Amino acid sequence: SPPFVAGAVCSAGSVCRLLVHLVRAYEPQAAMERAENGSAVLPHDVATRMMQQRWRGTRTTVRLMGCRPGLSGFVCENADGSKFFLHPARNDGFRGLSLVCFAGPHRGRGMVVLTNTGGSDALRGVCEVAQTLLLRMGIEGLNADVLRRRVFDTTGI
Repeated sequence: SPPFVAGAVCSAGSVCRLLVHLVRAYEPQAAMERAENGSAVLPHDVATRMMQQRWRGTRTTVRLMGCRPGLSGFVCENADGSKFFLHPARNDGFRGLSLVCFAGPHRGRGMVVLTNTGGSDALRGVCEVAQTLLLRMGIEGLNADVLRRRVFDTTGI
């Protein structure tokens, strides 16, 4: 299990649970109902702040990732209006990616991909897995031709 930047240790399943709570807390009506009955893990305002675009971003984040920086990750929007929260995990000894749709027709779909090694080979592996999962999820508005054209050399992974 990779360590968080803050020093905590968790599994991919734990990160998935966090993403589920973020999506649930983002929806105002459902978040209010859970807060009233004591079942809310995250307040709506916290989830909203975490998943809002904060500034325009650098050319690198916009050009390479198609995302804009948010408070605790990146926010991407595809052609059908689905909004995604993306956090690329990177620390000594591991690489990863967490992605979840928090608004739009694909709300609730997402993934967590983690490796237990660092470096460019791990990054290529994470990209390969993420691309495969995105295509299999059938998320509309995704330019799958771009993903299919990018061929990663998985030799040595």
